[in-house]
Amino acid sequence: MRRSLGRYDTPRPLSQAVADWAVRSPNDEALEPSSGSGVFILSLAHRLRQLGQKSAIDQLWACDIDSAACTQTIQATGLNKRHIWNADFLSLISTDGINGRKFDCIVGNPPYISLHRMSVEQRQRVSDSVDRLKLDIGRRASLWAYFLSASIHALRLHGRVAFILPESILHAEYALAIVRTFAKSFVRCSLVSLRERCFILDGAAERVVVLLADDFRSVLGQTEISLHECVTADSAISFLTSLRNGTASALPSLNGHAVPHLLPPTAEPIIELATVKQSYQLGDFVDIKIGVVTGADQFFLLSESQREKLKLRRAWLMPVVPRFKECHGLTFCRKDWRSLRDRGQKCWLLAPSPEITAKALLSYLATFPVESKKLNRTFTKRKHWFSPVPGRKAHAFLRYMGTAGPRLAFARFNVNCTNIIHRVYFHKDVSVLKRKAILLSLHSSYSQLSAEFEGRAYGSGVLKLEPSEGRRIRFLLPEKLNKNVIDACFKAANKLMKKGDSTGATAVIDDWLFHGIQSLQAALPRQRLFAVLKTTIQRRLGYPQHFMTAVIHRNGSIDSASENQFSPSTLRNTQSAALKSYPRQIELLQAK
Repeated sequence: MRRSLGRYDTPRPLSQAVADWAVRSPNDEALEPSSGSGVFILSLAHRLRQLGQKSAIDQLWACDIDSAACTQTIQATGLNKRHIWNADFLSLISTDGINGRKFDCIVGNPPYISLHRMSVEQRQRVSDSVDRLKLDIGRRASLWAYFLSASIHALRLHGRVAFILPESILHAEYALAIVRTFAKSFVRCSLVSLRERCFILDGAAERVVVLLADDFRSVLGQTEISLHECVTADSAISFLTSLRNGTASALPSLNGHAVPHLLPPTAEPIIELATVKQSYQLGDFVDIKIGVVTGADQFFLLSESQREKLKLRRAWLMPVVPRFKECHGLTFCRKDWRSLRDRGQKCWLLAPSPEITAKALLSYLATFPVESKKLNRTFTKRKHWFSPVPGRKAHAFLRYMGTAGPRLAFARFNVNCTNIIHRVYFHKDVSVLKRKAILLSLHSSYSQLSAEFEGRAYGSGVLKLEPSEGRRIRFLLPEKLNKNVIDACFKAANKLMKKGDSTGATAVIDDWLFHGIQSLQAALPRQRLFAVLKTTIQRRLGYPQHFMTAVIHRNGSIDSASENQFSPSTLRNTQSAALKSYPRQIELLQAK
């Protein structure tokens, strides 16, 4: 229930720090647009009482679509029933505020619900609010984004907004329009990123960002948004306190890779990959498309034994790579696919022609539930629900999501993939030799760093690359391509990859590039490249700085001396479970 509402209650110390910053005067009136258990109302009331307001609760209003949450807020805070709306904030608010009322500050933790998890009713309310409030973010954003954008309409001049948001505020395409609007609408704006995952016990692994927008103005201007990073919630609370008191010292700003579109023009980037000679964007040589969207993988993906049992002819199916981890080397050939088939993997994709009327096929299609078929959005987009559009044969497959960086593998026969893998198509004028060189170069430390710059972090440190982001990855290419050298490098790297040694493969490829591009060492010293890559991976995985001093062994264990540095709470906060499968990228960096 809580998950469907996108409700993740904020720890009280953090909500108190946010409320303390937002409320400046004992006469301030405040709104919490998604009250949940009432944590922010409690924090706001405490702040007002600190400032000398005896009737603090009379200056607070709340809203929540969940009647149980409204009851909980009233019981926990003593809020007047007339001061809480049991309604959807987006339906309640207008350009005149809420019932003509506006507020000095708006604080809270809006619902974290992605577009794909929204109900039909939620999507309709979002669409209506976009039209009514003229929100400039389209209709494909997550629910929190609409709450944030709409909040401005309930704010008085010179007011403040303080929201705890998911980390996607830093990298989602739709977030760019919101950030630009806030930069124009407020005199001062700050984003404070927390590495510690505050809501992990509630099932939300994503890191959070605190948005602080100060001094709402009537005439649009232009503000540079300051970016800060805190390792723990405690350090973020200290920073908010010092910011409120006017004693905040400069914190390390976020690197350009995380939010390149948010960094002020005066900021000096930590490293500029585009200035390195012989570097190119992947999109200049390839196109990237998502794999086949089935709409129901459990139904459309079949093993060889299932195919035989159902008496489905091979002509009605096509070979498919079910997961990228099955691409052990730099190529995926028929032999690799047959190995999957013989091991009982689901490596057949059902994609029959609509004209086929064979009894065996019709019998299997009839097993799909009628009601599920009606509710399946993918099926409604196809002329024939049971016939996925396979598209043309891919030249290569791209792993675009995982704790390690991206990988490419050539598709050596007519095999397809589902949409958990991206398909890569080289431009017609790219020679076979250059294709091999590009595929190799994408596995270099340089390109792995570029992927960190372009990608976005999800959950417990997963790096994800949408097709547009994949096309922006940079890679290096020597001016003269020596076939013998490239073939030898490809053979060596491929052999290491098949053994599971991606670390060794990257080292081989790095050696080829640093020897083949004479100016590379001067433009981007190898040690500096490794140091920056190490820092970016560390940030994405969410480990504190001191964690990187631990001795990581190849089997994933820590030596006893390092282990003693951590208390149980520290290990919990740093995702100790992830330690058991520590990314091989770090192994490479540690070895170097």
